[in-house]
Amino acid sequence: MNRLAKTGAAVVALVSGLALSACGTSSSTTTTTPTDSAAASTSAAPVTMTLWHNATGDKGPAYWQAAVAAFDLAITNVTFNITIV
Repeated sequence: MNRLAKTGAAVVALVSGLALSACGTSSSTTTTTPTDSAAASTSAAPVTMTLWHNATGDKGPAYWQAAVAAFDLAITNVTFNITIV
């Protein structure tokens, strides 16, 4: 391995180590119980969102319709307007 390759490998290792250390956890944590999050999701005001997608093929629009339908089953206070762009 030549000197340039060794230097490059060392730089990659150093940058990777720094990036991974930056992803560490913080010392302050917040915990919520399942009942807290369930109460928060059911007490929120209704929201309407617009989903834009560019899937114009045979399966594209059906995929997004199914995804929104599955989301609607899980989160009842959010509705979507689907727009193909």
